[in-house]
Amino acid sequence: MIGPVGRFLVTASGTPRQILPPPTTGYAKLIHAIQFQSLPTNQGIVYVGTQGLVRATFANVMGLVARPSFDADAQPVALPAWAAAHTIAPNGLNLSDFWIDADFTNDGVIVTVIIS
Repeated sequence: MIGPVGRFLVTASGTPRQILPPPTTGYAKLIHAIQFQSLPTNQGIVYVGTQGLVRATFANVMGLVARPSFDADAQPVALPAWAAAHTIAPNGLNLSDFWIDADFTNDGVIVTVIIS
């Protein structure tokens, strides 16, 4: 099953935010794969990592989600993403192990998961 977990914003740049499923989704924390996609309003990079993520030193950073690209009409043409999967163990990842931080306050990601 593939499903949206939701939009996650960094409310204070430099203060990592844990990714947790909203209670209303009914999703378990154990997942097979996860994707973080840039919001069209992002101004900078969103850093994806584990607890203890420090964007300034890249400590515990696993990936980067770049800001979107725009065409001449200011419409987004590319919404970058970063993904991870545990292909040999169904539901071998824990959603709560993922954290984000961003260069700018209120930048964020859309999180989508696959559950086996």
